[in-house]
Amino acid sequence: MRRFAMTVTSKGQVTLPAGYRRMVRAEPGDQLEIIVEDDGQAKLRKKSGRLADHFGSLADYGGGPTTRTDETVAAIDSAMAEQDARSRR
Repeated sequence: MRRFAMTVTSKGQVTLPAGYRRMVRAEPGDQLEIIVEDDGQAKLRKKSGRLADHFGSLADYGGGPTTRTDETVAAIDSAMAEQDARSRR
């Protein structure tokens, strides 16, 4: 695990350390997201565009599930990997 320190400016801005940008391969125009847990812990990550990242995001519109399980994410990732492999043949 690596830790990176950032300072919040008076405008509420931070500069991402170069080491972090390299680790996540963040480039200008990429989107990042902050996930804040109920206990206040926060995670910053580069949005991947994977379908699994959006699971449950439309739950308010259709009454579907509002959380995802590791099993569901693994199933989605597996199906997408199989589809990708088929399309590359």
